[in-house]
This record gives sequence, C-alpha cells and structure tokens, in this order.
Amino acid sequence: MGRMFFFSALFCMSCADSQNILPTDKQLVYEGRVLMTDSCARFEYPGTSVIVRFSGSCISARLRRNAGYYNVSVDGGPFEKLSTYSRGRKGHAASLFVLADSLSSGFHTLELSLANEGLYAHPAFYGFVLPEANSLMSQPVSKTRSIEFIGNSITCSYGVEAPSQYVRFSDSTENFAMGYASITAHRYNAAMMVVARSGIGVYRNYNDVVTGSRVTLPTFYGRTFIGKSPVWDFSRFSPDIVCLNLGTNDISQGLYDLEKFKSAYVAFVKTLRSHYPKARIILLSGCMLRGKRLSALTNTLNSICLQFKMSGDSNIYRFDFTPQTGKLGYGADWHPSAAQQLLMANELSQYIESISDWKPVK
Repeated sequence: MGRMFFFSALFCMSCADSQNILPTDKQLVYEGRVLMTDSCARFEYPGTSVIVRFSGSCISARLRRNAGYYNVSVDGGPFEKLSTYSRGRKGHAASLFVLADSLSSGFHTLELSLANEGLYAHPAFYGFVLPEANSLMSQPVSKTRSIEFIGNSITCSYGVEAPSQYVRFSDSTENFAMGYASITAHRYNAAMMVVARSGIGVYRNYNDVVTGSRVTLPTFYGRTFIGKSPVWDFSRFSPDIVCLNLGTNDISQGLYDLEKFKSAYVAFVKTLRSHYPKARIILLSGCMLRGKRLSALTNTLNSICLQFKMSGDSNIYRFDFTPQTGKLGYGADWHPSAAQQLLMANELSQYIESISDWKPVK
C-alpha cells in the first residue's frame, strides 16, 4: 500500500530489466511550455510538468544531471523534491533517477514537475524507464479546467524554503510546489501554464532605470522560452482563467514612471485578450509592497480594470493579496514564506470561486 521514493542516480534493483518511454510518446501529458527536440523535452518555467499513467511497482526518469530540482507526486499525493545535483559527478549528461519504488500493485499516475526556474540550469527530460513487465497505460484523464499564471519571483516561489529573510537566494530554496500558483491549480485539478521569472516587470525590471528595461515579460511572452526560442503556439493551451501578477518589480525599488507602467500593462492585457478571447483575466497585486508604492500599484490596476470594463470587456477582474507583515515569516530576501504562499493560495481560491463555478476537487 505504501510507496517509497529514492532520489538518486542509481537504478532500483526491481527495474533492472527495463523499457524506455521516449519523451515523444503520445501517452505522456505535458503541462506548460515545452520544446521537443530529437532527444529530449526542454523547459524553463517552474511548474512545467509531464504526467504519466503506468502499471507497476517502480518508475525512473532520465534527466539532465546538475540541472536543478523537480517535484514528484504519485497518485495525487504530496510532492517530494528531487535534486539532479550529484557530488563528484560533473557535467550535464543524461542520468537515471529513481522517482518511485515499492509501489503497490496496480495502476499509478505520476507527475514530474520543475521545482525551480530553469533559465540558467537548462533542465531536460529524456523519458521514463519502466520495468519490462510493467506497462504504460492510456493517457491520464484530461483535466476539464485550465489556468495560466504570469508573474515574477512571487509566482516562482522564490526562496520559499529558506528559514528567514536573511538567507540569500539559491535554486535549492525555490520550490514551485509550495507556492500559491501550484497549490491553487492542484486544488481544482486544473491544467496549468506558467510564464514567470524572478525580477521581471511589465515595463521595468527590479531596480532598473526609470525609463524602462529592454527585456521585460511582454517582450518574450510570445516565445516558448525567455531567451532565443521558437514562437509559442497559443493554440496549444487556452486557459479558462489567467492570473496576471506583475507590477511589484516595476515599482518596488528606485524611481518609476506610472504612465509608462500603465501603458505597458494595458498593451500586455490587450495581447492576452487577443490570444484568449474568452478567458477570465485577473489582475493581481502581490504581497511584498507596502505604503505609497502599494497604493500606486493598486490604484493603477484599479484604473486599468475600469478602463477595460468601460470598453466592454467584462471578463477583466481585480484582486489584491494581503500584504505580508512578517507574522507568517519570510523566505529568502524578504520573499513570501511557505505559510504566506498558502495564505495567498487560499485567498485567490476564494476569489476564483466568487467569480466562477470552480469548486475544489480535493
């Protein structure tokens, strides 16, 4: 009945006679922006996942070594974190990692998702490995709801596992599964797309010049990844709800230009609407600003929301997360703690249920 996880580059004894499931196998389900190459599936945004349904007692995956962290969930259970870093083994060759072992007999569904931002780690998935006697089953049941999260470090769950605000960031303390976006999506069993990067803004990135940054989220939103990459095919995912959590970096440090921010934000919402004509788009304010800067952000977002509604778009919504006070602790560099992220998930869930027919599935 129980299950055990062994996150290492050693293959479990029960999987000695194995069969390879290629990343291109039609029975695998991907969520998020994925670039398929001849040998592997590449992805950069946290929360990007591959889901498989199989029969057997164990399963492993071939992953790029020394390329970040993943989360693993079996049969809808809690996520367990997997590290691809290996002491004494340099380089980034594909290596075998045991995801689950000693599972009960019968069918299982496993979700393997990226835990941290992969912009610099360049993670890659080369496929699953199953015992020869086991079998890859039919595709997992399709999810009836879908949600897209667009954001910055708050959405990425930057430093959520750090013990205090005085700890500097490392990818070991970033864990998307502990953040409001992942918790919310899984609460409703919704298919999820994430486009988020720490430090990013709409017109100005963190502490950049008042005139604006050259590379902002709207500049790469139309591509598969942040850097040079193919144009994203928006027909591959059409969310019911879009949660747009940007603006904190535009305003949080230094001088900012609210008119430039508003103009860039309005243009980006128009871009989203062109791709998703029927989606509910929620304009969010994060939890890290306070005082004058928070008022500047919320007042501007209120004005933008009203502008769209007056133009006839009734599917634009506004919601503000409760600002963090330290009562629930902090993550790295004063970012939201796990408790703060959970509060954000609960607040957003209540709001989503107030504007839709969504109900938690577990």
